[in-house]
Amino acid sequence: KSEFLSQRFYVPGDQQARFTKPDSSKWTQFAGMGLSYFPVKSYNLAERESEFRQLLGTYPNYKVLYRHCESCLPSHQHIYYKRLTPYPNEMQRLHLFLGSWVSEGNELGEDFLLFGSYSDLLSGQGNWTYCNYDDGGSDIGFPNGCGPMDSAHCQWSSVLRENYCDEKYSGRSWGFYVEK
Repeated sequence: KSEFLSQRFYVPGDQQARFTKPDSSKWTQFAGMGLSYFPVKSYNLAERESEFRQLLGTYPNYKVLYRHCESCLPSHQHIYYKRLTPYPNEMQRLHLFLGSWVSEGNELGEDFLLFGSYSDLLSGQGNWTYCNYDDGGSDIGFPNGCGPMDSAHCQWSSVLRENYCDEKYSGRSWGFYVEK
């Protein structure tokens, strides 16, 4: 049986977590592409900003953001964003995640933390230690090249630009969710 499956390109391992949608009783989807496509009335991020701000809540009780990326490296398939400080009023928050990941008002360890699992987020351990930002005008969204310990190439999401920079693992198929 194993030889038969192997000849037909069966890849052993737990692939279920990679392609399982988040629990809709706990998470509200607000964007998605590829396998996690999420229909929206408009991809004009400015038009959707007020709706997104309502989903996030207010400081100090911001909701956790979760990006599930089926096509990303294993280290980037599940990323949880926990906000620590108030967002600057002028910041276009939806654009920050889906358009252009910037550092102004958004510094790792100061304004937010990133985690690779929800259990790490709850325990406050295992947070990521590296982030980069500000690829001026390139429409590279969350998380740009941020990674658990160092930079990760092509793991970003954007509704303004396709991510085909890596044939095997890239941010082509993703969904964004806000904790309920």
